This record gives sequence, structure tokens and C-alpha cells, in this order.
Amino acid sequence: MRELVRSLWRVLGLWFFAYWLAKLFAITWPVACLGIGCLAVNSRCFSPRTLQQIPSLATFFLSLFMTLLGFQINLQAVPKLGFLALLLILGIVVGISLLGILSGKKLGLSSEISLFIALGSAICGASAIAAAAVFFPEERARQEAGISIGVISGIGMLGIFVLPWLIKQWDLGPTEAGLLVGGSLQSLAHVFITGFNLGPEVGSYAALIKMGRVLFIAPALLILGLWGEHGKGSSAGWRFLPRCFYGFLLALLVANSLPIPGGVLTGLRISSDMVMALALACLGLQLQGPLLLHAVRAFVLGLGLFTGLLSGLLLLAIFFG
Repeated sequence: MRELVRSLWRVLGLWFFAYWLAKLFAITWPVACLGIGCLAVNSRCFSPRTLQQIPSLATFFLSLFMTLLGFQINLQAVPKLGFLALLLILGIVVGISLLGILSGKKLGLSSEISLFIALGSAICGASAIAAAAVFFPEERARQEAGISIGVISGIGMLGIFVLPWLIKQWDLGPTEAGLLVGGSLQSLAHVFITGFNLGPEVGSYAALIKMGRVLFIAPALLILGLWGEHGKGSSAGWRFLPRCFYGFLLALLVANSLPIPGGVLTGLRISSDMVMALALACLGLQLQGPLLLHAVRAFVLGLGLFTGLLSGLLLLAIFFG
């Protein structure tokens, strides 16, 4: 217990340092935590006794993050989107998820990392991967989750620069530009940065499309829990859904049905981001050894999915906009 507390204090120190690093280099706090954690463990800044406690801390923070993630989802986006937009988003989520899983096998990647890259590309980047990692407690799977988050975040940062150039080249209107930004970028933060830099109309519509994609995190986690429990099969049923998943559903219900003051809801959402940063710090501290070599093939998979999705949305915006 004493060693666990010491490990927690070290993770909190890393988490606090990453916050200021994120401010300095204009990157997201969770991604900074992942990177600093990876650098720290490969520089041997943590003792073996400390690292033995990290998987337990990772499990705790990932489970807490999944519960708090329910407060991030706004069901009021559904009627604003309309039927055609929801149908398009459903096609993006299902198509990219299946394509990612199948393509990952062709590239020789494990089923876990293929799933993480697919969900991150299709739904909401690092948040989807961190939530899905709860269902995979094995150390190797947690390492692959960390790699996947790094890959997806890196591709998203490239998209911040590529998308404005494409939109200007094809002279897209606010709706078409918003569809392109909200439908292709993985992280909500990247959508806000890119969309609102192009104008308030583009940013608003991009955020709406992105929230439509985020809505599918609930059914994705449900399917993963019921049928993806590490080969236990569909007979695993409800017994193997972690308790934090029920916390997620409860948080989702409370956030969208009770009159919670705006300040409280904002505080809960900020807490979700803070816990996610702690979880990624722990995942970063598990990224060591030859497994990092998988990052190259994972990057190829993630870049291929992003390029395919972006190309499809761009054609749709040009010919039907």
C-alpha cells in the first residue's frame, strides 16, 4: 500500500509537469502526459517497484474516466443533426470501425491495437481508446492502447494543418467545411481548433457533426462489453460488463435528464479531462521495450483510415454540397 501511494505521488508529479508542458507547446494535456510518461519510463526515471504499481493505477483511472465520460455526451445534438446527417455519421462509424479492424489484421497488427485505432479514428480519438482499454486489463493491451492514442493524436495534429488548406483549395462553404472537419478529425479539441479558426459557422457545424460521432461511443462500448470480452464469446453476456460501464450509463442519463447547473456540468467535464490525463500518464509509463516498433504499422493503419475518410467526405462535399 505504501509503494502504491508513492507511485501515485510520482504519477501526479508527472501529470502536473505535463500540464505546463502542454501549455508551452500548445498540445493537449492528455497527450503530453502520454509522451512524458513514455520518456520517463524509457529513461529509467522510475524504479521497478514503482512501475509494478502502475497497472493498478491505470485500471483505476481508466475506470473512473469511463464513468465521467457519460457527462461529456450531449443527446440534444440528435434532433439538431437531422436524419441524413445521422445516417452519414452512422456510416462513418460502422465503415471506419470495420475497415480498421480488417486492415489491421492485414498489416500484421494484433486485434486489440487494430480495434483501438479503428475506434479512435471512427468516434472520438483518445477518449474512445481510453474507454475501450477498460475491457482489456492485460499489460500488452494497455501498452497498445497507449501507442494507439499517440498515433491517433499525431495524425489529428497533421489534420489541423491539412484541412484548412484543402478547404481553401476547393473553396468549400461553411456547411461543407464543417462536415469535412467534424467528420474526419478524431479529437474534439482538434475539431474546435480547426473549425473555429475557419469561422464561427464552420466551427459550430463541425462541433455538431463531431458530437454526432461521439454519441456512438455508448453503443460501441456496449457491443465491446457484450461480445468482445477477450474471446469469451457472446455467451459472456452482462456478467462481464465492468461496473464503470454502468456508471457511464448513469452519468449519461443524469447529464441529459436532470436540471444540473451549467457550472456543475462544466466542472464534471473538466474533471473527466483531468482523469483522462492521469490515465494516459499511467499508460505512457507502460510503453517500453520492442512493442514500440508496432507504432510504425499502427501509424500506417491510422493514416490510411484518416486519408480514406477525408477523401470520401471531400468528394461528398464537392459533388453534393
